[in-house]
This record gives sequence, structure tokens and C-alpha cells, in this order.
Amino acid sequence: EAVAGRSPDLAGTTIPALDRPLAEGDRAVGRIEVWASDHDLPGEHIGPATEAALALQVAGAARLKADFADLYRRRDEGHAFYAILLAISRQSGTLPTLTDLATHARDLLDADAAAVVVTVAAANTVRFDSTAEVPQACSDGSTLLGVGLPDHFDEVTGQRVNPIGCLHWGAHVEHGVTGLSGRVGTLWVGRRDERPFTERDRSFLATMAGLASIALTSAKVREQERQREVLNERTRIAREMHDSMAQVLGAMHLRLRMLETFPSVTGDADTAEQVSALAETADEAYRDVREIILGLRDSDKADLTLEENLEAYTAKFAAQSGIVTEFRNETGGPVQLSPRTEVHLIRVVQEALTNVRKHARATRATVTITGTDATTVTIADDGQGFHAPTDVPTTDGYGLFTMRDRLSLLHGTLELESFPGIGTRVNATVPEPPSRTPRS
Repeated sequence: EAVAGRSPDLAGTTIPALDRPLAEGDRAVGRIEVWASDHDLPGEHIGPATEAALALQVAGAARLKADFADLYRRRDEGHAFYAILLAISRQSGTLPTLTDLATHARDLLDADAAAVVVTVAAANTVRFDSTAEVPQACSDGSTLLGVGLPDHFDEVTGQRVNPIGCLHWGAHVEHGVTGLSGRVGTLWVGRRDERPFTERDRSFLATMAGLASIALTSAKVREQERQREVLNERTRIAREMHDSMAQVLGAMHLRLRMLETFPSVTGDADTAEQVSALAETADEAYRDVREIILGLRDSDKADLTLEENLEAYTAKFAAQSGIVTEFRNETGGPVQLSPRTEVHLIRVVQEALTNVRKHARATRATVTITGTDATTVTIADDGQGFHAPTDVPTTDGYGLFTMRDRLSLLHGTLELESFPGIGTRVNATVPEPPSRTPRS
């Protein structure tokens, strides 16, 4: 609407002296209205032909303005598409790329806030590789990358919650972000006022959601490649440890045991005691190295499922340690987590079983997977136990700090239950459900 002119003589005037539709051919584009005081009616100065010409010129100007606005918007949208695609091709980092995408969506749709909300499963398959601040993790496990959104926390738990559904927005629009394995997130834009979003806005948002999908898929591929490189390096290290350190420690243990039988040693109690202690130390170090090699080489093969990896590891652990170890899946179906989650859970199981062998004096251990909305892996033993948590050492001798750090990367938790003479239970929980769509 364009308004020109003001006059106190028009106070109380409700009917325009001139009211004419604006049209381009058969298409109506608006109206032109002219108010005048009783002594200055426009009909006394201009005729019908002038009125028609005026209406035609105003309609043309309005259409020209709309065409220019559309041209500028197309230009800005093209710049936004190019900037995001360039960031993806340059691998600029998942976090800044998606944050910039949300910023473009907010600005081009004249909104107050925008966000890319990444699901739990998708967030665990990518690495938000950036030197910028970390993305916001919500209490439901989703990851929020947004602009213009206020911090919002649950009044009871104090945890950060997603402000999109908790605050009032006058108008909002969203579009699903879909990857090869299904929905991986949502692109959301909101306004505090009630101006509705147009179909043009929704079409633009759909294109931006497609770019968000490309960015997340690219990040997932990079993470998978990084994981493959890590596995290859772990295999190389395991092979070198087996060919060097393990063989040296094994030979050292055997020679020390042979030395114990020498008369010069058996005849001196102090020397015999020292040699026996050295032999025990060498044997313990040899067992540690073999367990490390097992963890490096045989426990997280990419072509095996989590269940197959854990079954293989517990079987080899039982054979090496002499502790009867059993794996159970009590979820009621096959377990399929994101590769990143599976790797961290396997490491937690390895660390917990190492504790069982070194400290528990147990004869039996179990590794159990349970859960529906979240996944819990429990490592239990029938060992000597202790008063948890007061007897837990402040150092990382039990690997508890490492296990907690691994789970914190997945927004998970670690619980320790133990009592003298009863045994110990380690519960590792991640917010990802135990089953998901098949791996791509």
C-alpha cells in the first residue's frame, strides 16, 4: 500500500471521491483510491480518460516493483544456494555450514529465528568438525543448530530443551530433512508476528532442506572414511604389537620361569622371590598386551553387527582370561545403532571387562543389551565387589573416567553398582534406540 498526502479537511471522510481498480489486462492487481474535500473533487479536474491512464500507470508501477522484488529475491536465493554448496564442497565443517544455512533461511524469509534440528541417530553418525562452539544438545538427544533462538531449560531437570516447541511463535514453517536412511532432521523457521508464510517461502525452504540433507550426508561419508582410517591404523598397531612387544614379553616370562629352576636361584629365598615376582609381572604385562591386541584388531570389524562384534570379543576374552563370559541380547530384536555409537559402546565393554579380569576376582561375567527408547549395555560380574562409589579410586585405574567421557560424547550416562561379596554392575546408556533402519 502506498499513501501520499494528508489534509485536516479529510477528517471524517469515509468514502473516496475516486475508486478505480488497477488491472493488467484481465488480471486485477489492486485499487487506486483518492479522497478529496467537498470543494476540491477530482472529477472537476480530470476526465475518464485521464483516470484510466493514471490507473494504468500506477498498475504498471506496482507490477514493476513486484517484478524487481522477485528478481532481487531470486538473486539472493541463488547466492544462498551457491554459498551453502561451496561450503559443502570445501568441507568447511558441518557446524558452520548448517548454521549458515539456518541464517540464510531466517533472513530470506524475513523471520526471527531458524534452526536445523538433527535427530539422535543422525547426530551420532557425523562429526561436527569445527573450531567454533559446539552445537546445542537437547534433553531428548537431538542436536540443535540455530540462529535467533533463546536458551530454554527444563524447570525440573535443568537440562536444555528444544525451544521450538516450548515457546510461542506467531507463525512458523518447517520441512523434513531426509537422507538415504530416512529422516535425519528438520529445517524450521519461525516468526514472532502472525504473518503467514507463502507457498514461495515453503518452496525455498524445501530446497534449503535438500541442501541440509547433502551437508549431513557429506559429513556422514567423511566420518565413515575417518572411521575406516582409524580401524586400519588400529590393525597396523595391533600387528606391530603382536610381532614385537607380545613376543618379547612372552619370551621374557618363559625365561624367568626357567630361571626359577636354577640351583643358584632356588638356593637363595630372596632371589627366588624376586625372580618369581618378575615372572608374574611379565605374565601380567603379556596378558595386558594380548588383551589390547584383541581390542585393537578383532572387536569392531566394520562388516559385523554390534552383536556379532560383542559375541566374538566376549568369546575370546573368556578364552584368554579363564572367566566364563556370556553375551545376551534382551531387546527382543536385532540391535542396529549408528557406527559411532557402536564403536564407543564396544570400547566401554572392553574397559569394563578389563576391570573384571584385573580387579574383580570373578569366575563369571555377562554383557547384556536392553532397552526400547534408549539402549543400555550392562557388564556384570560375580566378583568381590566394593562399596560404590566411596571405594572407587580417584585415579583412572578403573577406566571409569574414560568410559564416562566416551558416553558423554553420545549424550549418554554411566552408572556403577557394587557391593562387597556381591559383585559389580556397570550400566552404559545412550539415548539412541536399539534398532533403527538398515545401514546404508
